[in-house]
Amino acid sequence: MSKPAFAPLCVALGDGLNIITVNTPATFKILSVDEDSNDLTTGGEPFQVSITRSDGPNDGKTPVANVEDRGTGIYSVTYTVFQVGQYDIAITLNGVHIEESPFPVLAKSSSDTYSDDTAKPSGASSTSDLQIAPELCVALGDGLNKCTVGEVAKFKILTVDQDENDMTVGGAKFEVLLELQGGAGSNSARPTATVVDWTTGIYEVSYTVYQPGTYQIIIKVEGRDIGDSPFTMVASGAAIAANPTVHAPFCVANGDGLNRCVAGRPSSFKILAVDESGQDMEVGGAVFTVTITGDDQENKGARVDSKVDDWQTGVYEVSYTVNEPGRYTLGITLDGTPIEDSPWKIVAEAGAVDAGAGASEGAAGGNAVEDVDDDEEEERELAARLAVLEKARQEREALEEELRREQEEEERRQKEEEEEKRREEEER
Repeated sequence: MSKPAFAPLCVALGDGLNIITVNTPATFKILSVDEDSNDLTTGGEPFQVSITRSDGPNDGKTPVANVEDRGTGIYSVTYTVFQVGQYDIAITLNGVHIEESPFPVLAKSSSDTYSDDTAKPSGASSTSDLQIAPELCVALGDGLNKCTVGEVAKFKILTVDQDENDMTVGGAKFEVLLELQGGAGSNSARPTATVVDWTTGIYEVSYTVYQPGTYQIIIKVEGRDIGDSPFTMVASGAAIAANPTVHAPFCVANGDGLNRCVAGRPSSFKILAVDESGQDMEVGGAVFTVTITGDDQENKGARVDSKVDDWQTGVYEVSYTVNEPGRYTLGITLDGTPIEDSPWKIVAEAGAVDAGAGASEGAAGGNAVEDVDDDEEEERELAARLAVLEKARQEREALEEELRREQEEEERRQKEEEEEKRREEEER
């Protein structure tokens, strides 16, 4: 369960925290961070934003800020001031100011900044026809400064256009490089970074390093460094093998379908992929081969078809159906190498399987399992590990669905804005 946001580490940024234009909506974003300096990826935090005049009395309408929870750990704030002057914007969470709050803001009239009515006012949202300004883009997040070897680290990039406004659309092609600076391991495989376009002007970057040391993180767009790039990042922990691969002898299988089944009925079991260091794999892609052949005189050499479903979480579900009762041998291999305990002897019953029947026979020929308690304990442990991985898969799917909904909502907002602009132009 993720920790709640910790106000002193939360940050805000955007044009709406600098110089704005009166009677024009200004925007900025709040990025929520927990007490361990981890960026949060879910919403629900009750941020409060208050705007007060700091250079004199407020003789007009009191500015009110609208805080939009996008459900991703990022909150979009929109507000409008109606008088020229200086303002303080206070951002609090449960009564505690976030980092650098309150923010001083200067509000100018449109004539102070723009020479004609067609110029775009400061603080207005960017549109797709404006070009990105690499040197104005910013990156932030714990993953820019430190990480742990073998663990996924993340940070975000916020894009800014040439009018110094936060961009609200995606499409930029960022290049992120990680270079280990000198010392042992500097010639090892370079870590790769994944950039996810949220299509909201924000990009999430994730990476994993396999060697400790000091790295340079270089972020480029359109061939140019963004602001403050390159960044210096320190990775701590012991070195591990880069890009770990599935190691067949360490992989395990679990489920009733390894011991007994009923002829004519579907049976199943699961395979848990494990790497060379004994760590459970969290990604798919391994090609396991499952063979099921008859052992009895009546079904000698008969082959049974099976299906392997890759959950993309390191877990694989195998299903099969035998048509005739009898004894069978089930083998599981990866690149020709058997996994742990393979092959198994299974018994296909003609009718319902008795609760006490179907004990696994030894590969050498029918010896009962000597220590049932140990086997049951191992099965419980494996089942628990499978449950954790299944939960992780479900959470990942939920996050992907959440991002999809957010993208659809952003597209809807953009269409509404374009329609509103079109109507205003027609009225003029």
